[in-house]
Amino acid sequence: MNRRILLVCIPVVLLIVLISIVTHVQSGQYNSEEKNTTDLLSDKPIEIDWQSALQVLPQYQSKQKSPQVVIEDKPVQISDSTIIAIVADKPRSILLITPNQQTPVQLTEGDGWLDSWIIQSILPDTVMWKNTNSNQTYQQSLFRNSPNDDKNLTSSKTGK
Repeated sequence: MNRRILLVCIPVVLLIVLISIVTHVQSGQYNSEEKNTTDLLSDKPIEIDWQSALQVLPQYQSKQKSPQVVIEDKPVQISDSTIIAIVADKPRSILLITPNQQTPVQLTEGDGWLDSWIIQSILPDTVMWKNTNSNQTYQQSLFRNSPNDDKNLTSSKTGK
């Protein structure tokens, strides 16, 4: 039994070796006038104008300045800020981003960022602002800044 396996395996292995030798033997014909890629790189460096190649791509094109439109300065209002966090611990405080600053400002009850507007109360998801001059109140929600914020602005009269 072992002899049969050996007699079958030896010719198969020899056949595989012969086929691989035949397929991997190089012809030996080399034209010395042709340069291979290593010769091209060793003669001199390849000069490529990368700037012009990249400027063709839209993401690398320099952005042309569009004509600047003059926007009329509108007065800053209390609704121009965005509340980004409400801290419920004592003392309660809020973090908000104002139109004048890009970093958050922390305020507590009684503080304000706009002239005559102070925080009247801090609730879990809203803040009540009060204008000390006109007694107007404004309710601002967390993360919300909508163009219809004027409906949250109410006047309250005292002294009756």
